[in-house]
Amino acid sequence: MFISLPDLPELILTEVVKHCGFCEVQILRKTCWTLRNFIDDTAPHLDLRVIEISDQTPGLITLTLEFPEERLVLEYKKVDNGCQVSAGIRPKFLENLEYFDVFLTDFRVVLRNCKWILPHFWIYLSEVSESTVERLQQLLKSRSPITVKNLVIKAASASQILAIFSEISPNSLKSLELAGPGRQSFFMDGLSEIMELEQWKKAQNLEMKLVELCERMKIEHFAHFRLAKVLYQRVEVEHVMGLKEIFLHSKDHKKHKKYFQLHWICLRNYQEFFDALGPGLSTTDEFKIHRFRWYFRIPNDSEKVLLITLFTRMFEFKFIDKVKVPDGVVIYD
Repeated sequence: MFISLPDLPELILTEVVKHCGFCEVQILRKTCWTLRNFIDDTAPHLDLRVIEISDQTPGLITLTLEFPEERLVLEYKKVDNGCQVSAGIRPKFLENLEYFDVFLTDFRVVLRNCKWILPHFWIYLSEVSESTVERLQQLLKSRSPITVKNLVIKAASASQILAIFSEISPNSLKSLELAGPGRQSFFMDGLSEIMELEQWKKAQNLEMKLVELCERMKIEHFAHFRLAKVLYQRVEVEHVMGLKEIFLHSKDHKKHKKYFQLHWICLRNYQEFFDALGPGLSTTDEFKIHRFRWYFRIPNDSEKVLLITLFTRMFEFKFIDKVKVPDGVVIYD
């Protein structure tokens, strides 16, 4: 006797769904309302490692899902009279359906079935992504905040970053990477509002790639990060001395793991920094990279010192063991 899938006992149907991949489950969902409702109610957790969304080509959006043993790339493309969806196999034409609507439907299913903290969420936007950002934000607002451990946002403006970043749960976020849209660094205005978010204040690690900060941006905005890499249009003495005080007087119980890279596009007068920090130890390594080093005592700490290193286009701040300070080198108070 022939039995259709919707007529199978619930226990057996649950096992069938459990052994299906993501694409197979989506196909089953679209066969009938009975299966759709069953899958939505009972679908197992998606053991995802990475969700990646890329909207950098007009009329095309890509959703990449990385599982422990599988990487699935779904492409949603705008075509005449509908859209085209592919997953590494023969593209499927969906008549009279808008490509972004189809993407949102699948993405909503992914989020619903990702029930644990997501290790990585990457989203790549461009100058033409304004409508994408608006609709994504609407979707994210309609549900509880996404619990993400490591977040990467590549965007063309601070408003794009704000729209996505504000919908991420601040309680799970550990690492944040913000990047510009191209291969050249550029100035991004309007970051102050982002820095007021609870998500910003609770993240532990920060890397800003190809995003130039105005010299008026206070270095204190980055004081709470355990690890940070930022790029200023121009670094001033106040930035360096401010970071020095932040490191020396940090209340973080793991402050010895604190690390900061302060990059710049322009540095007006090196002598100002030598006047402020004092004479530094000048060295050249085997790769002929020249650098200056300064060592500072940490209040109430006899085992560690603060090391500030000046490279060609970067100041580096970190703690090291006091025994690693070269003999005869001054340790400043």
